[in-house]
Amino acid sequence: MMKNNIIVICAVLLFISCTAQKNNTVITIQHKNYQEYASNYIEEKYTEVSKIPDSILKKFGESLVAYNYKKEVLQTYSCPIFRLKTKNENDPIFTNMMDAIDFTNQYENQVINIYKGDTLLSSHTVNPAYKTPENWKEQFDEFNFFQNTLLRHTNEIVTGLPAAYTDVYAYKAQLEKKYFVFFLEGIDTHFVIKNNTIYAVKMVCNETEADEKSYAAFFNCLQPEFVEINTYFKDIELAFIHDKQLAKKIAAFKKTKHTENQKVTFIVEE
Repeated sequence: MMKNNIIVICAVLLFISCTAQKNNTVITIQHKNYQEYASNYIEEKYTEVSKIPDSILKKFGESLVAYNYKKEVLQTYSCPIFRLKTKNENDPIFTNMMDAIDFTNQYENQVINIYKGDTLLSSHTVNPAYKTPENWKEQFDEFNFFQNTLLRHTNEIVTGLPAAYTDVYAYKAQLEKKYFVFFLEGIDTHFVIKNNTIYAVKMVCNETEADEKSYAAFFNCLQPEFVEINTYFKDIELAFIHDKQLAKKIAAFKKTKHTENQKVTFIVEE
């Protein structure tokens, strides 16, 4: 009898284990490869600046990271850009945003944040289609170059910016030094993974009098607040979403009733 009971218990535990594994989604993000891509990319940008004619450097040099800082003093943080699973209007409506993200690793899709200590030097979105000019005198396109070089970041505060749009200042919290940070294509918001859950980052000021003093005081007061991803998208203003098709999908999601997604385990390979 005892032997039979043990066999039954083992069978039940095996069934539970198999069911749990079936209902558990494992997502692996090869962050170390994103970091390696970013390092090689920065190396190429330094090489490019070393080939720029003196006449261009004299005019624009103060704005270039590669002209003002030695590469060895930089700390690089890669923040991948993922997409939501939208290809056409006939795609199913999202009912849970955790399930809607395509976590396919595409290393060229990323934002590179470059620091020197606690100072953010540059926040740069990779454009893999950009090619270094072979002949600077004949092929130099000022706008194209500045869109694709490492420009020095400035802490410029946009006065009069509505409080709802202060999420763009999430860089001031330097979250990528503490968490895995990523973006979704077409949306400016920072997202982080904590405890196998995705959170959007909202920048909030809880000092009621800060905005009455000055906008600079309000900006300095801003601190990150982590909002579960479904809650965030239920409340998001569609003006935050730059892609029209994606905005339609999110508008449809906002009308749905939230459903529980499968259990997700994130493995971020550093």
